[in-house]
Amino acid sequence: MEEVSEGGTVPEIRVTNVSAKTVLVVDVTGLVGAKQNRIVNASFLLPPKSVTKIPVSCVEQGRWNYRGKNFQRSSHHAAHSIRKLNVMHHKETLKARQGYRSAQEEVWSHVAHMSHAMNAPTPTGAMHDVYEQKKSFFEEFGK
Repeated sequence: MEEVSEGGTVPEIRVTNVSAKTVLVVDVTGLVGAKQNRIVNASFLLPPKSVTKIPVSCVEQGRWNYRGKNFQRSSHHAAHSIRKLNVMHHKETLKARQGYRSAQEEVWSHVAHMSHAMNAPTPTGAMHDVYEQKKSFFEEFGK
């Protein structure tokens, strides 16, 4: 998974499936790296040996520079509030034949609210950083 071009574009990334099998990319999967962290906007089946552009939402508002060429899968998925926001927004964008576009400003607002509510400041507004700061809480809560 990588930016669609050297310059990148916020609402989509390029995924290359080098496998001879179909690959499932799951809704709200967190992706870290490249020019800014993103989440996948919907679930997609990628054909074998294919290159596909998929729609994403940015979950790191304050960065637009490379941290490696490729994305890595995050150990975190988007919060339920962000998933709900995307699902509701997609009902409208799909009806208007605009695909799985993001309500980007609202996604950033949800990440900022999470950061504030969890007392987990992050210099770039990165959802991943909020989760990492509170990792011990989530590990304890999950026991």
